[in-house]
Amino acid sequence: MKLARVWRWVASIGLLLALLVALRLIVSTTDGVLDVWTRLQSAPAIIRYAALAALVIVVVIFAVLCWRLLRPRRTQQATAAAVVFDEAALRAEVADMGQSGADVSAVETELQHLEGHRDADALEIALFGEVSTGKTSLAKALLPDAEVVISPLAGSTTEVARYAWQASTGATITLSDLPGLDAVGKTLDAAMMDEARRAHAVVFVTDGDLTRQQLEALTTLAALRKPLIVTLNKADRYSRDEQATLLTRLQERISAASDGADPVLIVTVAGGEQSVVVEDASGTQSPGTRARQPDVSQLVLALEELLGGDLAVVNALREQSLLSLANEKLLAAKNDYRQQRAAHIVRDTTRKAVVGALAAVTPGTDIVIQGYLGSSMTKRLCALYGQQARELDIESFLNLSQSRVGTALPVTLAIAGNGLKAFPGAGTIAGGLVHAVAYGLIFDAVGRGLIASLEAHGAFAAEQAANAVRDSFEDNLNDSVKRIARLALDIKRSADD
Repeated sequence: MKLARVWRWVASIGLLLALLVALRLIVSTTDGVLDVWTRLQSAPAIIRYAALAALVIVVVIFAVLCWRLLRPRRTQQATAAAVVFDEAALRAEVADMGQSGADVSAVETELQHLEGHRDADALEIALFGEVSTGKTSLAKALLPDAEVVISPLAGSTTEVARYAWQASTGATITLSDLPGLDAVGKTLDAAMMDEARRAHAVVFVTDGDLTRQQLEALTTLAALRKPLIVTLNKADRYSRDEQATLLTRLQERISAASDGADPVLIVTVAGGEQSVVVEDASGTQSPGTRARQPDVSQLVLALEELLGGDLAVVNALREQSLLSLANEKLLAAKNDYRQQRAAHIVRDTTRKAVVGALAAVTPGTDIVIQGYLGSSMTKRLCALYGQQARELDIESFLNLSQSRVGTALPVTLAIAGNGLKAFPGAGTIAGGLVHAVAYGLIFDAVGRGLIASLEAHGAFAAEQAANAVRDSFEDNLNDSVKRIARLALDIKRSADD
């Protein structure tokens, strides 16, 4: 019995005891139940009915509470609502991002996968399993005459073998033999998961009971909600009883890992070679090998059942899986583009701030933090991240940022001066260069802090952004000093030339 149910029983017993105590108190306040009844009989009708109504209400409340505590409860699974992706909208956004300069080649590749296999007569199957479980032998036994294409796995230096053939139904079948799990650190890397999401169905190969790593990989694949076939390969190594016991064990573990999915469990013999003892005519025995007779009939039947089923549903699931993958890569491309553009905006504005500080007669931090450049950079960064920035919020952010880093200006000036000493000849042209480097440091921190806040919170909040500016100012200060000192020196020397 589950602990929660035990507690519900305890609570129900507690309610029952409370009811008994309540009834005992009611009875103890009178001369007994009969006396109470007698009194009620002789009492006015309104009192009799009120007392009976109160008793009924107490009993009903008790019954309802017990029912709510003891009724069987359905297991609620935290499953996210399926997101349906609009292909037209996705393609339009890809086009817009491409025109803006973002690298959307990875997204376009996924959309090409979608377009190239939209026919109901095309089926892609991904073959997973650990090294030495016989995946490749299984693929060759299944498709001895298939055309094999070796290609690098997208996003990885590892190769994947693709076997293509024409089924008797006329369907074009592509079987992708993916690298063994041991070859990628006993786990499914992102590139392999992308292959699984591109496929219509997944075949998972094992040659024994599932290891912890295999079970984790199988659980991850089952979560894709694609047709899943699990095959016990090299089944001829086991006796009939051993095989039955192993299949029962596998079925239990697969069912637990699939969390509501319904994977198919089969057995196969992939062929290959096995070690034997060879005896020659003289009776001398020596180690040798012999070919195993492959048996992939159950896998053929499972695939034929998939082909003979409702492929429209399978294709629709794959289409949404591919659109989801394309959407993720679009978000990654958008994030990379934003980071690159944001870094450019900060560098550009920091350079302008250094130029302005070098040109200023009496430089002051207010010119940098609260001036035109600070407001312009804030607006550009907020617009890049799709956030509205009101003038009042910008002013508040810049004021707060100044209060966070302004008190550190003397220290910043000292650090800037020390940083300039690292450059030969800088001492002869230092002058206002120290102030320029200090302002550059502050401006750089304001930009990086605002970016960090926008990425972390997804919104422009003056207080949070100003705190991020303070953290950014304190982080990697030495590296920032060298970078901005070099920038200031270059600007100064170019102006002098």
